[in-house]
Amino acid sequence: MKKRLLAITFSILVALTVPAPAYAMQQTDIAVSAEKQAVKLEKVNGLKIGGRAADALRLNWLKNSQASGYIIEQYKGSSWTRIAKITDNATLTYRISNLSPYTTYRFRIRGYLNNGNNPIYSNYTAVSGTTAPGSVTGLKVGGNTTDSIQLNWDRNVKANGYIVDINRNGVWNRVARIASNTTVSYQVSGLDPQTTYQFRVRTFGFDAKTPVYSTWKKISATTSTAARVSLSKCTVASIPAATYNGSAYRPDPVLKYGNTTLVKGRDYTVSYSNNTNIGPGSVTFTGIGNYTGSVTRTYEINPPKTRITGITSQANGIKVSLTAVSGGSSYQVQIQRAGQKAVNYNTPTPSKLISDLTEGGKYTVKARAYKNVNNKSYYSDWTEIKTASFPYGQAAANYACKFVGNRYVWGGESLTNGADCSGFVKAVYAHYGKTLPHSSYMLRDVGRSVTRANIQPGDIVCYSGHVAIYIGNGKIVHAANESTGITISSNYAYTQILAIRRLF
Repeated sequence: MKKRLLAITFSILVALTVPAPAYAMQQTDIAVSAEKQAVKLEKVNGLKIGGRAADALRLNWLKNSQASGYIIEQYKGSSWTRIAKITDNATLTYRISNLSPYTTYRFRIRGYLNNGNNPIYSNYTAVSGTTAPGSVTGLKVGGNTTDSIQLNWDRNVKANGYIVDINRNGVWNRVARIASNTTVSYQVSGLDPQTTYQFRVRTFGFDAKTPVYSTWKKISATTSTAARVSLSKCTVASIPAATYNGSAYRPDPVLKYGNTTLVKGRDYTVSYSNNTNIGPGSVTFTGIGNYTGSVTRTYEINPPKTRITGITSQANGIKVSLTAVSGGSSYQVQIQRAGQKAVNYNTPTPSKLISDLTEGGKYTVKARAYKNVNNKSYYSDWTEIKTASFPYGQAAANYACKFVGNRYVWGGESLTNGADCSGFVKAVYAHYGKTLPHSSYMLRDVGRSVTRANIQPGDIVCYSGHVAIYIGNGKIVHAANESTGITISSNYAYTQILAIRRLF
């Protein structure tokens, strides 16, 4: 009992020694800690590099409506260092100065909320950015000519390269992107003599894949005065031939002196001669201003192209019909058998009968217009190629007629040195690969029989003791006798016909 009373007495004394205010303070601290845990500040969004210079970077971000302001830190050396405290949440940009050119920096920002002596902070948002490379230094004119200016500058070892612009008529145009910082000069060509130009140069680099540029450096320079240049030293572009259409042809080729393109009306004038009709024409360039002397170039005006309107095979040849063209032109028809040389036939009219063909089969035909001027022919383009067929029999008849006037030789088989009637027929058809007997009697059985009503050029007409080749229009060619030789007779039925034979 005595021990129990002592324990109760000690408990009462301890309770009486704890002050009431200390107990209340413990309750307050617990409440504040609970309040801080209940408030959470969102991190800053939209942080980016909003601008850059060689010695500065600008940060931009989106407003955090919960925050009282922002804390900005920069990574320096091996730790983060506060560089700014912004005391309102409406300021959304900050410029960091005194930076080095073309150098990458790291920054971070967080929002804060005032809460008495216990501010609340958001998490950090980080960004990195690279300053622009330094501007070009030492920009100067390294030399000039009548059509070029050379720019020189000092090397920027931190840049990736350089951009060169020229101002033309108030508009800046790029003339070069130099992708090496070791190239420290550039020649701008194609300029006009005694003319002042404005140029600008800047360096460039990259922030990751984003190009970054320095500020521009500008300079003006003037090309040198040109001594008058003879047009004979200039090049004149080739002048294409023209097609006659009744109007004057006024070609306007490009003239150049080196890399400089001359301007008509400023550097030269133009005059034309014989530029209306088919034939040779000329254009004369006369220098003015910085150019002197004159040069003349010639060109051709050719006939217009004709067109094949028809090809017909006739008993006496192949007739080719063309469209007529203007300009006083004549026409040339070209015909060619496969494997043989092409043959040209000239005609003053747009129609040509080709009657001396000695080979049967298929031919290709094309045509063109032409005109002779001062002993030279001027041609149009060829027409499209057409095809035509020529009967083998008619070809044989034409071939046989080539030997009219040669001798009759009994027993002979030579078309040039003499042949009798059957020898003549045998020799003619040997030209076409046919083997025939040297006998008027035996020739009655070669080939196939045809009637007089169906007789065609090239058919063999057999008489008693004589033989001939029909050539059309009731005529025959034959080795008649020693007095007349190889001749043409106008009546193939001058005596009884025993047989008509066809080999083709």
